[in-house]
Amino acid sequence: MTTQRVNMDLDKDLWKQVGIRAIEEGINKKDLVEKALTNYLKEEEKMKTYYTVVIDTNPRAMNTEEVEYKGNDLQAAIKAAEHEWDRMNKQDKSHHMVEVRDIIPVDYDEDGEVLNYDWDVVWERA
Repeated sequence: MTTQRVNMDLDKDLWKQVGIRAIEEGINKKDLVEKALTNYLKEEEKMKTYYTVVIDTNPRAMNTEEVEYKGNDLQAAIKAAEHEWDRMNKQDKSHHMVEVRDIIPVDYDEDGEVLNYDWDVVWERA
């Protein structure tokens, strides 16, 4: 990890509270500020909505693949899924499912990078 020197003016009482909390946690102010910023960014990431379109290419084998759309616009994701459904049905009637999933980050490493996701189906055609 590389570091970045940062100089800024903060509210005096806020900085005092940071010092008190750092003492309570047995860490220095710098580590407390980094921890607070990391946690804040994790919470922001959890609130972001991210959609992906998934097709079931082989229902018996539970074989799925993500296609065509990844982003945070639900209507665009549904439009991409409908397009994929129409395209698949013109080519091969054996496809059984297209769905739009809301992707939810659930596990992070110490640097705040997402390790694992969960998902909910928000639109489906089968």
